[in-house]
Amino acid sequence: MTYNSSMKKLLLVIFLFLSINNPISAAYDDKVNLTCTLYETFHWDDLTTSKLKPEDVSLVIHPELGTYTFKGATHFYFEVGNEIQFSYNSNCSDLPCMKTDYSLDRTSAVYQYTLSYKDLTTNNKWKKALTHKGKCKITENLF
Repeated sequence: MTYNSSMKKLLLVIFLFLSINNPISAAYDDKVNLTCTLYETFHWDDLTTSKLKPEDVSLVIHPELGTYTFKGATHFYFEVGNEIQFSYNSNCSDLPCMKTDYSLDRTSAVYQYTLSYKDLTTNNKWKKALTHKGKCKITENLF
């Protein structure tokens, strides 16, 4: 083993040790666990609202990283005023092409998501179908 190779290994070990024990990296482990209870649906086709049987969804926000975890996937969100927002699009090479836009108001804890589809009769413009609305509360892990 050469001196250069040993030095590289030592520097790598030191770097890993510092990054693991760094309090700044510990801040990135901070997360907010939310349970959001959906209670109503707005129907865009006839502009009516209907009540939902309460349904809970889990949402985890990682504020230091600007990411969220929802339905087993972690992605970045963006901030618009007092809301955090994120979207999911289905594979638009197949029909129907669907999009879901999510938002969470950080003050009121109102959570909603809107389902839209590409309307073939309007040159593939997005058309809103349903908006589900609910309220979120912070939950703690059991262990």
